[in-house]
Amino acid sequence: MIRFSLLLGIGCIVSLAAPAFAVGPTWINGVPDWNQPSTYGDFVQPLDPPPQAGGVANWCTPTAGANVMGYYEDVMGQVGVGDGLVAPNAAAYPNNDTDAGSSDLLPDYQQNQWRDGMIEMGYFMDTQGWLSNVAHFGTSFGAGVADCPNGISSYLNTYAANPNQWTVWNYDIFNGGNAGLSWSDYLTGGLAPTLPVLATVPQNGVMLDEPVLVTLDTWVDIYNPNKYVDENNIEWYDWSSNEGGGHTVTGIGYATDYDPDDGGPLPSGNWMLAHDGWGTTGPIVAVPWDTYFENSLWWGNTHVELVPEPGTWILLTFAALAGILFFRRKK
Repeated sequence: MIRFSLLLGIGCIVSLAAPAFAVGPTWINGVPDWNQPSTYGDFVQPLDPPPQAGGVANWCTPTAGANVMGYYEDVMGQVGVGDGLVAPNAAAYPNNDTDAGSSDLLPDYQQNQWRDGMIEMGYFMDTQGWLSNVAHFGTSFGAGVADCPNGISSYLNTYAANPNQWTVWNYDIFNGGNAGLSWSDYLTGGLAPTLPVLATVPQNGVMLDEPVLVTLDTWVDIYNPNKYVDENNIEWYDWSSNEGGGHTVTGIGYATDYDPDDGGPLPSGNWMLAHDGWGTTGPIVAVPWDTYFENSLWWGNTHVELVPEPGTWILLTFAALAGILFFRRKK
């Protein structure tokens, strides 16, 4: 992962602007790529429309949130925010059950991790009205854009050992977000509200190795004839055809001013790299972040940031100052 940040002697990280030059596909390693089942959980959910007799449908948003939690646990060392959790007041789930009512019959235990909190994330996001018993947008959608930060915050307040060190927020079209600035927000998260304790520290984004939830009005058509698979097994799509219905993905990377198929039918420009939660696509899916994406498809970005304790920043400051003094003495 290419890092676009500078560590200064005062112990603050200053984010650079979005790159104005060509950058090839760049992504964060270690973010789980969980696939959403057609329904999730072996329990009866009264709000599920027929024929989904068991489990909760439309699990893309909790899946994206669980991917982020898995990254923080398995890569960033935040033990307890991902694996082996159980929703409050619920019986423990067996680790090899199947998805009741689904056609794929895949076991819930996948990718060497125990669900990564995917069920619990869906509970706190009130997916398909599981928590409130009030379906979102009728019965066709699982979770709303506002459910992303609210659900993740509740989840962390329940499971994280250090809930006060997390901040979660949205930049979206429903609360004054500017679609024209969504790409900059995705890369750096710099448009988020300033933290009161660390006012000079930029918010997160894929440039700072922190995955971002991105919610859209639609997603790719896996049968798109312009689809291109590169040497990294990244699947590149354009928007000449797409699947209807809202969808949330885990943004893990980007490419800027980039032509993936070198003069082929795909456009040259800025691209989002994502885990899309679909078992019918490859591990990384790339889509153009163009004006059509921003003005017609994009609904919002959800950021999750772990803020170091003040003592950590003091140590970083002393370490940086010690390094400056050391190099000065060497001259």
